Amino acid sequence: MQEYKFLIIIDILCLIASIILLKRNLSFFHPGFIYLFFHVYSFTLRLWELSFGAIPLYGDLLGFSTVTNKEIFRAMIWADIGLLFFSLGSLFAFKVRLNKSIKGLIFNKKKVWMLAVLFFIVGLPSFFLQQDISSFGMSTTRQFILLMSLWPVSALIALIYVMGFRWYLMLALIPFLFVFSTQGYHRFMVILPVILLVSIYLSKSNLKWPNKRIMIILLSAALIFPQLKYIGMAYTSNDPGEVTLRLKQAFHLEKSDSSTINSFLDQYAGALTLIDNNDKFYYGSTYLKVFIIFIPRAIWPSKPGLADHTVALGTSERPYDVEGRIITYLGEAYINFRYFGFFIVPTLVGYFLTRFYRSSVQLGYGYVQHYIYLVFMAVLIQVYRDGLVSIVLFGVFQNLLMVTIYLAHKFSWNRR
Repeated sequence: MQEYKFLIIIDILCLIASIILLKRNLSFFHPGFIYLFFHVYSFTLRLWELSFGAIPLYGDLLGFSTVTNKEIFRAMIWADIGLLFFSLGSLFAFKVRLNKSIKGLIFNKKKVWMLAVLFFIVGLPSFFLQQDISSFGMSTTRQFILLMSLWPVSALIALIYVMGFRWYLMLALIPFLFVFSTQGYHRFMVILPVILLVSIYLSKSNLKWPNKRIMIILLSAALIFPQLKYIGMAYTSNDPGEVTLRLKQAFHLEKSDSSTINSFLDQYAGALTLIDNNDKFYYGSTYLKVFIIFIPRAIWPSKPGLADHTVALGTSERPYDVEGRIITYLGEAYINFRYFGFFIVPTLVGYFLTRFYRSSVQLGYGYVQHYIYLVFMAVLIQVYRDGLVSIVLFGVFQNLLMVTIYLAHKFSWNRR
C-alpha cells in the first residue's frame, strides 16, 4: 500500500494549500468550507481506510470488476486538482468588486406564514406516501414524492428562519426528522435539514463557526451518518439489538465488520474507467438537462433523464445503472470535458458560489436573499456528490417554497 501513503501525503498538502488560499474569508457558510468537508469525507477518509486494508468496491463480490489501486490513484490525484482549482476560483471571486447597490428583500411574515402553511399541507400526503416508497419502483414519480415529502420540513424551517427557534416549530419538526432517520436509505432527508438549522442558528447568532454545543451535534451527526441507513433498516425490521449495535459501531464502541466510510471515492474512480471505455463525449450537454426537468413526460415521453449519462456507463461487471451508483460532480465534469473538466468546472463552481456567498454576507441575516443562500449552501454536499444537474432537484424542486417566497417578495413587496 505504498502508493496510498504517497497519495495521503499529496492529499494533505493539497488540503493545506486550499486552506491557506481560503483562510482569510473562510467560515461555516463559505462554499469553500463545504467543499473541504465534502473532499475530506468523500475522498480523504476513504483513502485512509483503503490504506489500512479496507476492501475496495466490488472487491468481495464474484463476477464483478474490483476497483483497482491504479484507478484509485488516478481518481484521487484529479480530486486533489479539483480541490485546488475550486479554491483558486473562490479566491478570485474575492478579488472582483461586488455590486454595492444590491437591494435586499425584507421578509413579510404574513406572506411567509401563508406560503409555509400551503406547502406544509400540499407536501403532507407525500410524507406519508414515501414511507412505502418501494411500491413506486425506480420511477420519476418516486423521486418527486421523496422530494415533496420534505416540503413540510422546508415550511417549518422557513418559519424558524423568520420567527426564530420557537418551541412549537421545533416540536412540529422533530417527528418528521425522526421518521426520515428510520427510513434507511434516504439519509440526506435528515442531514440536509440539520445542516440548514445549524446554519440558521449560527447566522442568527452572528457566529462564523459552531460553538462547542453545536460541534457536539455536528460530530455526532457525522459519526452516525455512515451507519444511519443500517440503523433505519434495523428499526423498520423491529430489531432493537441491531439498532443498539449499529449505534455502538457509529461511536466506535464496537468494532464494525464493514466499512465505516462511504465508497464515493471507489465509485468515482471506477466511473472514470467506465467513461473511458464508453468513449462518448457530452461537451457539456448533460448540464442542459436542468432546463427540461419540469417538462412532464406526458408531453415529452422520450425526455432524457437527469442520470442517463451515468446509466449508460453500466456494465455487467460494474452495474452502475442497476445499483444507482454516483460519479460525483468531478466524474460529471470528466464525462463532459475529459481532463479539461477537472480544471474548468471546479474553478467556475468555486467562483460563482463564492460570489453568491459574498452578496449574501453583504446583506446579512433577515433578508430573503440570505435565506436563499443558506438553503442552497445546505444542499451543496448532495450536489457535489450527485452532480451539478441535481441542483435543480435539491436546490429548486425540493425547496420550491424558497423559490415561491422569493418571487412573492420580488414582485409584490417594497425593497430596502
